[in-house]
Amino acid sequence: MGESERMLERAFKLIDKYLEEDRLPETPVVEYLPPEELKWKLDLELGEDGASVEELLAFLETYLRYGVRIGHVQFVNLLFGGFDEAAFLGDVFATLSNNQMHTYEVAPVATLIELALIAKMNSCIGFDGGEGIFCSGGSNGNLLGMLCARNRAFPDVKAGGFAGGEMPALFISDQAHYSFAKAANQLGIGTDNVVRIKADELGRMKPDELELEIERSLAAGRKPFFVGATAATTTLGAFDPLHEIADVVDKHGLWLHVDASWGGPVVLSEKHRHLLAGSERAHSLTWDAHKMMGTPLICTAFLTRDKGVLFRAVSAASADTEYLFHENDESAYNLGRISLQCGRRVDALKLWLMWKQQGDAGMAARVDRFFGLAGYATAIVEEHPKLELLARPQSIAVCFRYVPEGAVDIDDFNLRLRERLRRSGKSMINYSTLRGKLALRLSICNGAISEADLDTLFDNITRTAGELAAERG
Repeated sequence: MGESERMLERAFKLIDKYLEEDRLPETPVVEYLPPEELKWKLDLELGEDGASVEELLAFLETYLRYGVRIGHVQFVNLLFGGFDEAAFLGDVFATLSNNQMHTYEVAPVATLIELALIAKMNSCIGFDGGEGIFCSGGSNGNLLGMLCARNRAFPDVKAGGFAGGEMPALFISDQAHYSFAKAANQLGIGTDNVVRIKADELGRMKPDELELEIERSLAAGRKPFFVGATAATTTLGAFDPLHEIADVVDKHGLWLHVDASWGGPVVLSEKHRHLLAGSERAHSLTWDAHKMMGTPLICTAFLTRDKGVLFRAVSAASADTEYLFHENDESAYNLGRISLQCGRRVDALKLWLMWKQQGDAGMAARVDRFFGLAGYATAIVEEHPKLELLARPQSIAVCFRYVPEGAVDIDDFNLRLRERLRRSGKSMINYSTLRGKLALRLSICNGAISEADLDTLFDNITRTAGELAAERG
């Protein structure tokens, strides 16, 4: 056995050890060290001489030891988490084959897998006969939606730019993801032309406010062209009322994009797909499989209701691509023609393998289970005398805070509570600001989490809060 084979064999033993440790209750979410101290644990220098296999494996072991364990059941910090064996293998084999997704010629199997998944996901949303592409995350998907809308509303901008032209206006909820503002910057629309629409007490865009702001923009001489709705907002997990928004959009002839990066998979559940009712009326939609579905990062599909819009929006005018895109009987399968990226890895394989193994029923059961766990966590908060629910959960995000006794800055207390908990490695939960209050935000996206794990989480929270209160004492 050669040195490279031995390295791979030992590396996979490290992987097995890491996964076994993830399942042990005493394993911390993170073995936290401050940045300057962590630097001393790592040999980050790239020297003149190469490193040995032993040195590389030792570094990998250190990398895993001090990194955050996203698969840990006490990692409820972000909108993704967990570990899936089939999806992991998909990532490994995609890297092993190292196919490039711009042409069928160099990625024949991967191309057909991606097209099959796009067709499946479009069918779930209600975009029968549509098209789409896998892209580098939800932010990129939202950018693509805005680009397609801009290309339809301002067809001359692709070649001539916005100089001296009409003043655009686009509309999103005040709970929408920041990627819309980034996209407005990247596309030359300008962040000042992003109009934020008020959300209701549940975090959903108000259609009457949308109508009002569109009329105001028209009166100011702007040209409205795009509305970005959200299916599961980042903080509250709220779903905008798509049918009502679509009515306003259709009235004014605008483009409706749905950021379903987090909430897209609810369409797989009979119990919860009503949350995305009206998605079929949108023009485009972003769906992250690396969130609720649980594939490794990154796995994002951008979907469109109609064929041809992606090619018209992203295709290059230059004819010097003959070295890459050859005209033959495979041309219709060259996905690079409808992608903003040229170099693009295979992200579809991991999702296809996972979905193939679990089937629609398995995917639906995962979604239903998450909703059930969110309900379980909500009940814990409501029944605890020192925990306060800050908003009625709309899906699988639970926002709450700890309320200590006495005169104390509650926001500061919860921030210190969260930081102590995070650095202890016991549990990792994030926070956000909700109606002027700091909220601890529980996100349930790990398929391995159980009710017992949530009991442990809240026990860790209340115990740590008790420690802080005693110190303040």
